Amino acid sequence: GEGEGEGPAGNRDGGGAMGDVVLNAEDVGAKHCTIHNRGGVLRLYARDGHRTFVNGELASAQLPVALSNGARVVFGEHCFFRVWHPAQVRLQCSPGSGGNR
Repeated sequence: GEGEGEGPAGNRDGGGAMGDVVLNAEDVGAKHCTIHNRGGVLRLYARDGHRTFVNGELASAQLPVALSNGARVVFGEHCFFRVWHPAQVRLQCSPGSGGNR
């Protein structure tokens, strides 16, 4: 579907390669996690040895975490992000949805 795919998030690795989302922090690994977009659903796949929190809960490498619009993601201890999923924002703001414009 439209916009589907996956993208790694992490710091620069020793060879200078970068993920799709570059996080410049000492406690962020080169391939810290991966975010997939399949069927309009965003999922975060944590990696062993790298701390990633979603809405205050430590993400597990064994179980992907669905990312909803407005979710708070923390990579390591200091990289904070808020998830804004364009498709979910459009739904929330569409006439009759009860969302704000």
